[in-house]
Amino acid sequence: MTIRRLRLIAFLGSLLLVAASVAVTFAALQTQRDDALVINLAGRQRMLIQRMTLEVLGTQIGANRVYREDLHDTAHAYFEVTLSALISGGQAPYADGVTVTLPPTRSPQILAQLETVRANWEEMHTAIHAVLDSDPQGPAFAEGVAAVERLSPVMLAQMDETVRLYEAEAARKVARVQSIQIGFLAAAASLLAAALVLTERWVLNPIDQLGSAARRIGKGDLDTPVSVAGPGEIDQLTRSFDDMRRNLAASREERERWAAELDGRVAARTREVISLSTIAQAANRHTEIDSLLDEVLPLLAEITAASSAWVSLLDEYGNFSLAGAHNLPPALEADDRAEMRWPGCLCQRRLLAGELTAAANILECQRLQQARGDTRGLHYHASVPLRAAARALGLLNLTTAAGYVFGDDELRLLTAVGDQLGVAIERARLHAQMKARYVAEQTVLLRLSQALLSESDPQAIMDTAVRVAAEALRVEFAAILLVDADEQSYSLRSSMGWPSEVPQQAQH
Repeated sequence: MTIRRLRLIAFLGSLLLVAASVAVTFAALQTQRDDALVINLAGRQRMLIQRMTLEVLGTQIGANRVYREDLHDTAHAYFEVTLSALISGGQAPYADGVTVTLPPTRSPQILAQLETVRANWEEMHTAIHAVLDSDPQGPAFAEGVAAVERLSPVMLAQMDETVRLYEAEAARKVARVQSIQIGFLAAAASLLAAALVLTERWVLNPIDQLGSAARRIGKGDLDTPVSVAGPGEIDQLTRSFDDMRRNLAASREERERWAAELDGRVAARTREVISLSTIAQAANRHTEIDSLLDEVLPLLAEITAASSAWVSLLDEYGNFSLAGAHNLPPALEADDRAEMRWPGCLCQRRLLAGELTAAANILECQRLQQARGDTRGLHYHASVPLRAAARALGLLNLTTAAGYVFGDDELRLLTAVGDQLGVAIERARLHAQMKARYVAEQTVLLRLSQALLSESDPQAIMDTAVRVAAEALRVEFAAILLVDADEQSYSLRSSMGWPSEVPQQAQH
């Protein structure tokens, strides 16, 4: 049931009720007009009885011949025709030249009364004919007059009763119409009450419930379903409200998910920054690779939850060597880490081939698969290239608990750590080279000082200086050239490996 259908039913019901009420009212008015006409004519019948009695008496005394003529018209044209019309319905004279149509009498009581009147009328009609057709001086005339005088009071009483019965019947019809009108009024009131109740139950109450649901949704309650019973339109509106609630709930969940994901990303980035900062601080405290890896590898294992970590560095010949390790499994620690010394594993080959440019999970680690002994159930690891200025320096390998591989975010962090660690290793190497060069320079200076202090001959001093410098600098040729006194030329005073074709003197 829908509100539109309910409204249509209410409209049709009201229309039918009004139409029936109007029809009953029109029928009642017509019935009242007919009853009024019948009562009027029935009352006229009583008057006609009195008139016929008067005309019979007037004919008897011979006062006026008109009485005889009027008696005939009154008896036949008026009373008899009207009585027949009252009983069976039909045309009846109403006024001069005017006739009316009477409905047949339906009431059995009135019909019985009219039949009684007609029975007496037949006797009175015979008496009137005797008056009209007999000699006023004869016995038939006298008997006719006597019969009229005898029947007149009886018929008057009978017509009075007939009029009373007609009036009672009319009153009953009016009462019936009133009852019908009261019924229509009660039906209209019932229809109105039903409309009010249905409107309250099917429209107003559901709208109030939907309003409460809307306020509840407005306050943030998106978990309680919107369930309001009602006609089709209310059901459709309820479904729309509930769809809106579900969409809002989905949007809120999506927003919360995005917020949680964003918080997770921020937290992850924060951890990355903290991790990189921690590793950078640790790396900046060291200028030697051994001490650098001894501090960074345990720290990196703690940050990434790795169980083991080791670093292999490339030398100038393209060979890998273990530079540092943390918590290796027993199988890799055995025999002075012999398993860590054989070259050519998959991750190293990929680095040398230029295929390993970022941290990646190596799921087929040959070193772990071929190791004999306790590997702690480890079969694969993450390999991180160590780079400085786009140049590969080596590999950082980390293993985790069995069955776990590093995720994309963790691999991205490890790539950044690898770049950072590569720079720190390169810096340590440069520092070591500078330190070695400084030591070599100091050694050369010390040797030169000792050699010079042990010589007193100028030529011997120059020869010693050339020899020590050539050895320290690892050059094939070394010489001392002195400018002559004229400052226009120079002379070769001491040399080592000096070509013979080079002139001993030359213009400056």
